Amino acid sequence: MDLSGTLGAQKFRWIFIVHDHGDPAHNQALAQASEFFHDTYGGVMVHLFNLAESHECYATPAKVLSTEANAEEGFNIHAGVEEHSEVLFLHPELVSPGYKTAPSFTAAKFEDLYKFAVADGWPGYFGAPRHATSEIGKQVMEACSQKLDAIVLRVLDGANPYALAHFYDQLDPRDAYIDKLERAHDREIEAKQQLWLKAKGLD
Repeated sequence: MDLSGTLGAQKFRWIFIVHDHGDPAHNQALAQASEFFHDTYGGVMVHLFNLAESHECYATPAKVLSTEANAEEGFNIHAGVEEHSEVLFLHPELVSPGYKTAPSFTAAKFEDLYKFAVADGWPGYFGAPRHATSEIGKQVMEACSQKLDAIVLRVLDGANPYALAHFYDQLDPRDAYIDKLERAHDREIEAKQQLWLKAKGLD
């Protein structure tokens, strides 16, 4: 809201956010900041990846991988085939060659991911990154670019972005599980901050 307010005060009227972090609360906050910009300054601000249709571009890996590879990739939210492929396409020098022989962490639901993440020795990824390729990354990035371009052009032509379906408005039960944990963690941090402010006489 602070950043959008600064841009609004400078008379910006069209802002399109290209931000692909998957946390539900984070995406909802960006969407709310966009509505604040519109309601307060009269411009249009759109968090593109919060629009449900923008996520269609992520179907590429599942379409091109074999049945076996898809099964091995499983349910994934972080650093699996898709994200490794994207970085292999954009900045291959940042990807360790070890991804080609990395063991898989296959999950069927969010609870499985959580168990992996809290276990000793978890290497920081899920799924089966060994199936990642720069070609898959190229297809995903090009599909996303084309999809976002199409949405932006529709909005510039007069479509109301605030009436479009938002991906994180109706949380998948798997997303809701991790979102509940994250919000509880955020409340713990806020409580510590408030205690400190009160102790300093700054509340």
